[in-house]
Amino acid sequence: MINEHIAALLADLQDVIMGSTLAKCAATDLGIQWAGWALAAAFRTEKFYDLAALWVFMTLLPTLMLNTEKRDVPLGTRDYLGWTIWGLGFATEAIADQQKLLFKRNPDNAGKFIQSGLWAYSRHPNYFGEILQWSGLWLSASSVMQGPQYLSVASPLFVWFLLRYVSGIPILEKQAMKKWGSVPGFQDYIKNTPLLL
Repeated sequence: MINEHIAALLADLQDVIMGSTLAKCAATDLGIQWAGWALAAAFRTEKFYDLAALWVFMTLLPTLMLNTEKRDVPLGTRDYLGWTIWGLGFATEAIADQQKLLFKRNPDNAGKFIQSGLWAYSRHPNYFGEILQWSGLWLSASSVMQGPQYLSVASPLFVWFLLRYVSGIPILEKQAMKKWGSVPGFQDYIKNTPLLL
């Protein structure tokens, strides 16, 4: 009888835990992370995996805050403004990537650097667009935030910091200097075109 009672309690507990979408997502994420860490350890790349996991968590932070909120808050100005900023960021990144792709496909541009379209206004318009997307997402999610939840503003700031100082721009700027650093037109481009905007 006790075993049946314990089994029933465990079944109820499992239903409660696994009935929660958040719990399912967390369990799945934990499983993926453990598998990733095991692979990273096997290949001795833990540092890179940890940075990627941190990046995912930080960018997900506003969404986590939004999804854990139980209040039913009507859509407001911050939502619409956030979605607009996200849309502008998406369009900026997509257009910049398309412009660069078309530029690279043109055989006349072999060995040249792009400085037309959005690239005339920013040396990294695609990254500017990505930063706008994460900023817009945070702004929209912030419409339901309270108190310490506003600290999730660290999400778009983290993306900006990584792209600007760690992973994206520094690497590409170094490669560009190596490839075109002695080209006078490139020096003018660097001098007259901002990194982001």
